Amino acid sequence: MSGRVPGPARLPRREMLLALLGTLVWLAWSAGLRALELPDEGRYVGVAWEAIRGGQWLEPLLNGQPFFHKPPLFYWITEIAMSLFGVNQLAGRAAPVLGGWLAAVSLYLLLYRWAGATIARVALAVLLALPMFFLGTQYANLDMLVAGCITATLALTVDALLRRRVGLPWRATLLAAYASAGVGILAKGLIGIVLPGLIVVVWLLALRRWRDILALLWLPGIAAMLAVAAPWYALMQQRHPEFLHFFFVVQHLQRFASTGFNNVQPFWFFPAVLLVFHLPALPWLALGWGGARRRGARARQLAGADIGDEYGDQGGIGVLTAGGPGAPFATRTEAPAEVSADPHRLIPLLLSWLTVVVVFFSLPQSKLVGYILPAVPPIAALTAIGWQRLLPTSRMVRRAAVATLLLSALAGVAIVITLAVSPHRNTRELARDLAAWRADGEPIFSLGRYDYDLPFYARLREPMVVAEDWSDPEILTHDNWRKELAETRDFAPGGRAPLLIDEKTLPAALCAHPVNWVIAASRDAPATPWLKDLPSVSTRRGVSLWRITPVMVGCPR
Repeated sequence: MSGRVPGPARLPRREMLLALLGTLVWLAWSAGLRALELPDEGRYVGVAWEAIRGGQWLEPLLNGQPFFHKPPLFYWITEIAMSLFGVNQLAGRAAPVLGGWLAAVSLYLLLYRWAGATIARVALAVLLALPMFFLGTQYANLDMLVAGCITATLALTVDALLRRRVGLPWRATLLAAYASAGVGILAKGLIGIVLPGLIVVVWLLALRRWRDILALLWLPGIAAMLAVAAPWYALMQQRHPEFLHFFFVVQHLQRFASTGFNNVQPFWFFPAVLLVFHLPALPWLALGWGGARRRGARARQLAGADIGDEYGDQGGIGVLTAGGPGAPFATRTEAPAEVSADPHRLIPLLLSWLTVVVVFFSLPQSKLVGYILPAVPPIAALTAIGWQRLLPTSRMVRRAAVATLLLSALAGVAIVITLAVSPHRNTRELARDLAAWRADGEPIFSLGRYDYDLPFYARLREPMVVAEDWSDPEILTHDNWRKELAETRDFAPGGRAPLLIDEKTLPAALCAHPVNWVIAASRDAPATPWLKDLPSVSTRRGVSLWRITPVMVGCPR
């Protein structure tokens, strides 16, 4: 027997391919069923559509003007998907599907290598079945993509540190972790490195691994991260001198600290969200960690004694090999077939992961449900560990656990299908009417609204003119479409945006073209003197479409 701690388990190639392909198919099959929902899905997919129609991929555009609320990775993935698979809803959701796939696979590989095959397989099944995770991959915004980047960065970093502890090559893995952090920075800015960095530091501090923290500060890795992320930011700053201030100060720091943004929620909001969305997993967390005390206590005692002797702390990364089913833990071996099925070495990491994410996103007053998605993978892993602790119990309990997973998966699918049959806010039907009746070159005017998804569904080849009272200072105090369009003027030449006109000048603008199309809320038409007596050609979901000629609005001949 050797005192050397064994290294990570190797995945069978067939199982790895099955996990990769099966996860992708499960997350992608339903992603194109629903119409894009306003505002978020329409906004982000609409920006990607503008790049497709205009051939401008580097600089995100919203209605023809630079739009720097978010970095470009989501748009690039969506643009590539649309170019390869056509302009459709599935391609529009390629980024969250890819983000969910990356998160699931990263968790699976980390657990397989360092906690054993059983835990990895169960955690993957739990993660894919949880409604919150599944629905996050079906929604076209940045949240799941960011969660995937954070999970991948964290898994690679942890893998590198564990490899370092057992004397295996680890620098290449750490280099990949830094590159993944660079991708995360392209997904949503500094959170791509800040959040996984905080999780790892808290985990290492809890284990008193000071030297491991210093080992992470590696110049080649930092250079790799900058090589991935910095060029786009530098190019945008070169084109727009106010870009870095707007992106990092306004969109990062002020959003984190300010109360002037939407969706203000109390501090307990995210714990409540996680509790509600993970109700199917809670019995197995409770029973697994509260029951089978003797077996769990013995496993922890053996792991703690063995690890403490070697590393001087509880919950370290030492590895124990197991015998056959129900057999007591054996001594270390030189080259085990796989890492021990006892996963307690990763519990401090999982708890740090869950705690840091929840606390970090609970600090700002502005909270959206999707922000908390990076906390779902550790919940799945802890649930898998709890489920494994119940294995010695009755067959009925095991069947109940499997039934719970199936019901959870069906719940997520049922929600997607329900929203596909009865969608919420969108302009898909109105946009298709517009595309069917409008001739090329006929201008479109949007009165008092901007529907982000309409250019995508109508396949518009040019921006719309948006009429609103843009001189109203209240526009910049509310986080909505008006503010987003108004802020594009900061990056326009001379601060002027010709597509944003005062609503009082709209009747005169209609005189410049033989045929115009006007979009407005149906309820607003009676209060608009020049529009109230004109018949609309289409009304869908409370939004109306008018075909207007100069004669109809009293333009001089």
